[in-house]
Amino acid sequence: MMMKLGERTDVFLQGLIDEHQMKKRGLALERALAQRVVGLTLGSLIQCFERERVSEKVVDMTEGEGLTMPKLVPLEAMCKARTVVKKVLY
Repeated sequence: MMMKLGERTDVFLQGLIDEHQMKKRGLALERALAQRVVGLTLGSLIQCFERERVSEKVVDMTEGEGLTMPKLVPLEAMCKARTVVKKVLY
């Protein structure tokens, strides 16, 4: 049985709207999960390494040119894995 044009379009449109809303919610959930994973990864990287300065010279905080305010002289640091991380990874 074929429907005439205009018949029951409200059900069809409601189905499209529901599908669109579900996709939006799904993307929002994926975005929230991705944000949590990035935060956890960054936090783990920060916590898993010991950082030391390469030299005892005073750090030059002179600003360079650019939108993100880079330093004129980049900071040099020595990173090594903490002992806890070595036990977990090896």
